[in-house]
Amino acid sequence: MNLKDFAPTPDGKYSPNLYKRLAKHKNRHGLRVFHFVGNRFDGKPTAPGVWNPVDLWIGDADDWGLSGHSLRELISDKCQSMGWAMHCGSDFYREITDEFWETYRAIGRCAWDHAHENFMQNTDHRFTVKGDMRHCNWCGKDQRSTKRVEVTRRTITEWHDEPAQATACSCPTSPHVPADRDMDSNQHLCPNPRTNPLETL
Repeated sequence: MNLKDFAPTPDGKYSPNLYKRLAKHKNRHGLRVFHFVGNRFDGKPTAPGVWNPVDLWIGDADDWGLSGHSLRELISDKCQSMGWAMHCGSDFYREITDEFWETYRAIGRCAWDHAHENFMQNTDHRFTVKGDMRHCNWCGKDQRSTKRVEVTRRTITEWHDEPAQATACSCPTSPHVPADRDMDSNQHLCPNPRTNPLETL
């Protein structure tokens, strides 16, 4: 394998960060590629040939484990380390060195973005778009766009003040009670109760 075959190109097919860091660390860690059999975050099994930068490791392996970097770290702008060592058995990964570099040579960064989610930088020249069709200039895949309307329902809780509750009153001065009426038999609802019902709770 000749690392110069993967030098960055104007169309962005190859990762400039990956090229720069592999050129720097290849003699220290090697250029073998390993695919973890389980996702490093949730442990779910990974499918052969379906690659995510989190689950790929570039470097070397021995009886103790792996040394090098994850692909995610190598393509990141924030990679600062000289490399890592990971203690693990050979049942923890599968080696895909030849498959990975042949695929990367053919389709570039589409190797780890088969779905064309386009989460990477420097992809201005990745697609040629005509109407509702786009053509990937790296791997040759054609895609058609579709549109759909999504309606989202939300439950909103609002709080409102309760109106003041009137209380029974037999105030002799109330205009609602004639002076000649029996006060015990002529109750009325006072519009300005003296007692707040909440104060008795």
